[in-house]
Amino acid sequence: PGYPIFIYLFSFISDSMKLIKLTNFIAFATAIYLVFRIIDLYTKQPSYTIKNIFLFLMIFNSHLLIYIDFIFPEVIMFFLITLLVYLNIRLSKQKISTYIILGLLYGVIFQIRPVILFFPFIKFGIELFLQKKNFSVIKNLTLVIVFIATMLPYGYWNYKNNGVFNITSLEGGGGVMHLS
Repeated sequence: PGYPIFIYLFSFISDSMKLIKLTNFIAFATAIYLVFRIIDLYTKQPSYTIKNIFLFLMIFNSHLLIYIDFIFPEVIMFFLITLLVYLNIRLSKQKISTYIILGLLYGVIFQIRPVILFFPFIKFGIELFLQKKNFSVIKNLTLVIVFIATMLPYGYWNYKNNGVFNITSLEGGGGVMHLS
């Protein structure tokens, strides 16, 4: 339900789809900027070579450019996943607020495209395995609990309207699969 809610919120500002297309363009440009920032975080000096390789590879990923002009959630997902990676790297792992923010962001991403459903749980397991001594169970459980909490309202809506508590769409993935 996330993307229809996103469109609905924009309807309070304008009924024109041009606003959503402009937002798609801004989200796309911001995602590219965030990728550049991520590259800077992993390289000691400004690495124009790596950034240019990234831009060159984006030429072959031209369908994202096409989606800027469409009312599809792909560009917003590109932005949100890039933002998630950036914040996961950038935010302090010492603060509980970091895990709350990441849990909320996982939840927003899940509401737009449920492809990320198992990722927070897999991340929890991998980090538990790799960071045995530095792993904070409380902080990482906070992320997972916040993520789960973001899924409950839609599950409740499904229950009230369809008689089935399900956190994902009742149609399954078939509707999305046949879009392309």
